[in-house]
Amino acid sequence: LQVEAMAQAGALACLPTTDDILDVLIAKIENARFRRPVIPGDVLEIHAEIMKEKSGILVVQCATYCDGELVADVNVTAKIFPRTEAWS
Repeated sequence: LQVEAMAQAGALACLPTTDDILDVLIAKIENARFRRPVIPGDVLEIHAEIMKEKSGILVVQCATYCDGELVADVNVTAKIFPRTEAWS
């Protein structure tokens, strides 16, 4: 669940602040590391930073923190493309 949450936060980091309707396709999840267990009731803070961008393909470094302590991190590779009617 943490990887899914980080990938979604990373996808949001990828979207530019334009009026264009874009989609984000998660292409790869790499180097997922879990530092300590997270239990129900823990509040997670998710950080996402774009590390590389080339031709609409981005590498986003994502991390989750609980009480200021790093609990998990992952690199997400994503592709941004304009939404077509087929995807709508």
